[in-house]
Amino acid sequence: MEFERKVGERGQVVIPKEIRDMLGIKAGARVTIYLKGNAIVLHPKSSLLERARRLKAIARRRKARLSLKEIEGILEELYERAVK
Repeated sequence: MEFERKVGERGQVVIPKEIRDMLGIKAGARVTIYLKGNAIVLHPKSSLLERARRLKAIARRRKARLSLKEIEGILEELYERAVK
């Protein structure tokens, strides 16, 4: 799926409705934006928080503590799957 949009004078770009609907992005939603190589990546903030909550639940079920490096690795893996 690919869309072309014009960048406004203030640097604003409209996220296509089809993508907003697929990701559940509503008016007023917060998003995370960062660079990855030559690409601009935009994530719905809630999806990253939800993944962090899942990690916490997994750790509780395993009765184990995850190190920060383990959590970062799992989040990176989940992100890579989501972007593909």
